[in-house]
Amino acid sequence: VGMATGKSQGLQRQHSKAATEHPDGGDENGDNQEEVEGGSTSIVGVCDDMPPSWVPKLHIPRDKLDMRCPKGIKTVLYSRCQHELFALFGECGRWDGMVEKLTIYGDDERTEVLECRERFARRKDKLRERRTYPMADVTQEFFDPGSSYGLKDITLTKGAHREVNFFHMSRLDGLSKRVEEIRKKT
Repeated sequence: VGMATGKSQGLQRQHSKAATEHPDGGDENGDNQEEVEGGSTSIVGVCDDMPPSWVPKLHIPRDKLDMRCPKGIKTVLYSRCQHELFALFGECGRWDGMVEKLTIYGDDERTEVLECRERFARRKDKLRERRTYPMADVTQEFFDPGSSYGLKDITLTKGAHREVNFFHMSRLDGLSKRVEEIRKKT
């Protein structure tokens, strides 16, 4: 406070309710204050020192903000690929939490599916991504930290093999990997 300029010291000395009010309803800093329920005040206006903005105020309706794609889904076709975006929130959001799906094809006509990647958000089981390879009958699921049982990822080969990896130090028993051969006792 001792190093403050004379102008700020003068402002500090004049700081009282009667001295700080201006005829236009603002205070000495140019801020308009409004009394809110409970006796507290909140700042309503902007500083008088700032010139007015030449850009119109941006207003985005809540429903447009909730949906990043029209009618809840947006599909973009590329060469050998299809990209689908789904609404994150609102009535058009998917019940399973899927927010993005990328399908990769082996030909330009998009008939032979090589890989399907699905991304998820806001799921209780912390599933982040699922990759499906239909030609090899393999499914991989990836989880975020904090998932139940400390799951990191699961690789499932349909009817033959399942491999489960766990996050390091997330399980009390210290299990980091489990491999199961389906229809075989080990």
